[in-house]
Amino acid sequence: DISFNTTPATVNITDDDTSLVSIVVNDGTADEGSDNGEIEVVLSAPSSTPTTVTLTVSGTADNGDLSTGVPATITIPANATSFVIPIDAIADATVEGTENLIVTASIANPGADADPDVTVDAANASGTVTITDDDTGVVTVDLANSDLDAGEPGNDGFVRFTLSTPSADPVEFSYNIGGSAVGAVAADATGATDADYAALSGTATIPAGASFVDVPVTVFDDPIVEADENVTIELNAITASSGTITADAASPIADVTITSEDTATLFFDLVNTNRDVDASETGPSNGSLVARLSNPVSFGVQAGYEIAGSATNSADYNSISGSVFFAAGVTEIPIDIIVVDDSDIEGTEDVTLTLTDILTPAFGAPGDGLVSIIGTPTADMSDTDTVLIEDNDDLVTPSVAGIYVNGTLWQDLFRDRVDGVEDGSVFGYELTGRPDQSEVIPWINVDQIIVEFDSQVTGIDLTDFALSGVLGFGDGPTPAILSAVPGPGGNTAILTLDGFLQAANVTLDVNASGIQNSSSVAGSDGSYSFIALPGDINSDNSVSTADTTDIENRQFDFILPGNFASADYRFFSDLDGSGSISTADATAAELRQFDFVISALAPSTLSLIAPPVQFAVVAPAAVTLPSELSLSGSQDAEVGDGSSDLTESTSVSSSAEESTSIDSAFEAIGTDGIFGDDFEF
Repeated sequence: DISFNTTPATVNITDDDTSLVSIVVNDGTADEGSDNGEIEVVLSAPSSTPTTVTLTVSGTADNGDLSTGVPATITIPANATSFVIPIDAIADATVEGTENLIVTASIANPGADADPDVTVDAANASGTVTITDDDTGVVTVDLANSDLDAGEPGNDGFVRFTLSTPSADPVEFSYNIGGSAVGAVAADATGATDADYAALSGTATIPAGASFVDVPVTVFDDPIVEADENVTIELNAITASSGTITADAASPIADVTITSEDTATLFFDLVNTNRDVDASETGPSNGSLVARLSNPVSFGVQAGYEIAGSATNSADYNSISGSVFFAAGVTEIPIDIIVVDDSDIEGTEDVTLTLTDILTPAFGAPGDGLVSIIGTPTADMSDTDTVLIEDNDDLVTPSVAGIYVNGTLWQDLFRDRVDGVEDGSVFGYELTGRPDQSEVIPWINVDQIIVEFDSQVTGIDLTDFALSGVLGFGDGPTPAILSAVPGPGGNTAILTLDGFLQAANVTLDVNASGIQNSSSVAGSDGSYSFIALPGDINSDNSVSTADTTDIENRQFDFILPGNFASADYRFFSDLDGSGSISTADATAAELRQFDFVISALAPSTLSLIAPPVQFAVVAPAAVTLPSELSLSGSQDAEVGDGSSDLTESTSVSSSAEESTSIDSAFEAIGTDGIFGDDFEF
């Protein structure tokens, strides 16, 4: 009996086939919007089951750069061997440069749902497609959207750099910095760094995806007085970017103006420790005034000042210029008053300086107003200041230094001969400073007396002088002073007489209490005496034949320019001061024969404080008298009866040939030796 077992029998057939998954790059380049690339996932052998492959995208590009992105997974159907993936780059507006898209394959959950005989070929697990960018960008300075007007305080500016096409990556560039303004890392509250704005690095970056970046000009608010300054910023070069990005060769230069609100006031600092207003000739001790600016100034400033006061510039103190210069940044300048220790009697003098104007603003035109002189003074500052100079010379009264006689009819050549210097002098013959001050003035036309003082004087008038003459026998009385006026040099007085000097012991009284020197010190009264006897060329106190003979012997002698004179010329014999000795001089002497004076004591010492001169009668040994001589006079003295003003008179007769001693005349009236200043003949 045959029976059949119907139970199925199973035979397992072991598969010895395997398959490798790999990435094949069919087209490795793609252009944005015009040319696609392609990759293919390939099985080396078909699988009886679908094969799922995981794809990972990496590189500089990603799915965002593709119109159709690379799928995260793909499935190769059963018995199929590949799956094609197009790489279609998007035509965007971003500069990216050439990018790489890398696709890497892997098997998800191997050994589970997947066919264990299908694995990834490690050597060919990835494929790369290069994507070429068709975008470019240009960096330029955007003046229209920049802020080019900056200023103190707190008004910052900026310069904008724009990128024509945004970049997927940051764009770095460099720029050049210029202008008159100064950049620094920081500035303190006083502007000690001299900086005008925060320092710039010279480089900037436009962020990825952005179309511009602003470079700030951060202004420092310092106290420095400045003209408008500027910062220039010029695009230089692209230093880092991806893709095609260039610097605009025609990019404009940005010019940012920085204005300052600061001003400065110029003044004399009255409380400065370097100020010294008490100067003195002792030492000498100098003074100093301080010119100051309220704020530092970035440019040079020159200011003028007026010099005034009783002290004389370059005489009482070293010369000062009348202007002061402040270099940039300097706020304080001393003006030193360097005292000259002279011998002049001046009293305390002053030097007063007053600021007048700003001479040289270093910018613009005068009137910009950034620097000005103080308007309303305060206790601490002013537009004027004064140094006092104390004199160390003793205050003495003005004294007479010389007395001269002159004739207004004298020729200049004669006058130069008389004073010994051919200089056109108006002084004439000096009575003072000679070994023998008792010489007789012989000229017939002396009508001026010049008084010279030892310093400059003021207050000269007719009341300061008086002229008197006594004990003389001649043609007339002593003339009076007609006028007294200041003479050359400010230290002389010219006394013009109302006639010519006649025979007399002449006394000039100087009433100097009304005359002052430059220190306002008045003089003291005093007197000076000399003898006038026209025709007495031999100075023997009488006019005689000897005088006329001397003149006659010198006739036709003369003087010429250059102080040249003929051999026998003698200016005492030139009685009329004409410059030549002539018959006129001899005639003048003959007409005055028998004129004489009774000598006084030696002239008084030359001083305004000298006592009045006292006279004594010392007559010549013998004088030929005219036929009749009248004498009269008075003496201001007390006599026996207690009265004063004794008056005597007499007449003495003699023949023309008779010669007698003048003493007999005095004996005739019994008053020998008692004549006073008012005695007249």
